[in-house]
Amino acid sequence: MLYSTEKGYKLERLEEVERYSVSLQHHVIHDSFAVILGDVLFLSQQNELTGYLQSQESNLLDQAGAEYLAFARNHTDYDQIRYLNAAGKELIRVNNTVDGPRIVAAGQLQNKAKRYYFLACNQLKQGEIFLSPFDLNIEHGEIEKPYKPIIRIGTPIFDAQGNRAGIVLVNYLGEKLLEQIRNSAFIARGKAMLLNSDGYWLLAPDAQKEWGFILNQPAHRIGAFDAEAWEAIRSQTKGQIRTAQGIYTFETVYPAQSEYYRSSGGAAHPFAQSRKQFAGKEYHWHMVSFLSHSDLEKADKILATKYFIIGASGLLLVLSGSWAVAFAAAKRRVYQKQLKELALFDQLTKLPNRVLFFDRLTMMAEHSRRYRSQFALLYLDLDGFKLVNDSHGHDVGDQLLATVAQRLQSICRRSDTVDRLGGDEFAILYANLRNVGELDTFARRVINELSQSIDLSVGSVRVGVSVGIALFPEDCDNVETLVNLADRAMYRSKDSGKNTYTFAHA
Repeated sequence: MLYSTEKGYKLERLEEVERYSVSLQHHVIHDSFAVILGDVLFLSQQNELTGYLQSQESNLLDQAGAEYLAFARNHTDYDQIRYLNAAGKELIRVNNTVDGPRIVAAGQLQNKAKRYYFLACNQLKQGEIFLSPFDLNIEHGEIEKPYKPIIRIGTPIFDAQGNRAGIVLVNYLGEKLLEQIRNSAFIARGKAMLLNSDGYWLLAPDAQKEWGFILNQPAHRIGAFDAEAWEAIRSQTKGQIRTAQGIYTFETVYPAQSEYYRSSGGAAHPFAQSRKQFAGKEYHWHMVSFLSHSDLEKADKILATKYFIIGASGLLLVLSGSWAVAFAAAKRRVYQKQLKELALFDQLTKLPNRVLFFDRLTMMAEHSRRYRSQFALLYLDLDGFKLVNDSHGHDVGDQLLATVAQRLQSICRRSDTVDRLGGDEFAILYANLRNVGELDTFARRVINELSQSIDLSVGSVRVGVSVGIALFPEDCDNVETLVNLADRAMYRSKDSGKNTYTFAHA
């Protein structure tokens, strides 16, 4: 009975973990694309490039190339950054080499007028964004080896008179995204898979089956391996299905859903026309976690062996008081859980309190040292909270704090931590920081979110927030000093007129 009960519970738990893992991978993709698309818009509006379009002065083109090179040094996720004129000729190209980013000499620049991504991007309206299929890089008409997965993101450029002046295009290193998906899949037993809209593997348990659509290998797609699974994945936005092969957990991923995004079906050959054109909201992949029956059987054998041993021993050790002992142990676990929540979480906002904040801050610092990564601490203090609290009473003040906590959680990623340190002070641990530009965008979003009108029982109120930001380990590698730096930066924000943010290193 115990074996049968736990077998069912264990399967339910495995399925739940698979769903959480796929959802986490989905968020990883969306977070990555938000940064990429922001970078492309920044490059398209670069001052020196705009000046060159107006004057056609070669020195301004050189200056624009130097700016692209500086950008590439701080954004190593891009294999190429390019500006192509309206005829498809590369005028600026920065390559990411083993020795770092390099500007390509004028004599080595190529004409890409016949490539599908130039044709598709050059037809877009001002402000529209082009996303290519996730495929392999092609150089001089041949697929580059070893394979280099690439996503091309571009936008058309127009001069002051509204005439087409070419495109700005970046080649995002797709292996970076695939590696992030692999890393975020560690919590589940299943094998992470990424499929394009036609069911071809972009990421597969067997690397030999990847990129079948560009290598002209129609058998290398999930429909040929498991038609029942592909039908469910293709026809549903998200779900979980068990077939003869195993358990599939899946979600459809839309990297760019805005009406301003456009894409194409790509081409199977270097100079072929794109197979189709479609709006960005139609551009999608399928994130899948696959748990094979052989993996399930291994787990079942371990469980069966465990309960055979327990059952054989239990027959010799059964006592009349065993039920009472088990019941007492269960009650103890419940009480321990309740005490832990009281000790580590703020009861008003349900956020981690100061004790848990320092514990997670210390763990994040250790992770940063080990993997040589960065994170940021944002120290927040509400502007105008005391006036609301004094005017309407503590109950209304508590409503305000609870609403602020909900808004902060809604704009943070799953990998981030929002904490209430006490009173009207909050903190955010921003994990996996790639560049400071992310924090500018995020801090402005925090200020904008908390500056919106808040509906309470007494009516609508408005508050602001002053933010101090410290970086680990750039500003310091001691957690207590990091908190003090962020705190002092927050007070400088208040002295600067409130409702703003300040970096500690500034």
